[in-house]
Amino acid sequence: LILKFNFKDKSMLFMGDAHSQDIVSLITNRYGDKLQADYIQLGHHGNNTTDYAFYDIVKPKVAFFDAPEWLMVGEQYRAKDLFVYLKDKGITCYDFRSGKNTVIIK
Repeated sequence: LILKFNFKDKSMLFMGDAHSQDIVSLITNRYGDKLQADYIQLGHHGNNTTDYAFYDIVKPKVAFFDAPEWLMVGEQYRAKDLFVYLKDKGITCYDFRSGKNTVIIK
């Protein structure tokens, strides 16, 4: 399930367990720039196989990894690579190490 909420001044894209390139290509081809969002909850806890070009379409300012530390740092997982990529693009990133697993959009 993929959801996008548009608020008065902000928007948030929830990618749920959408992690395959096939799913991302399908929604990108159908919705394109409509996927742009200020905030994104990353698909599959941020440990996905999505092409990084997807994030150039969404253009988030903040990314949420719904992930514990072991997923963020484990050698067998890709979340750490996506974390570095997004941080290098100037995107603020949060995961369970950041504090409570709560998002409040004001």
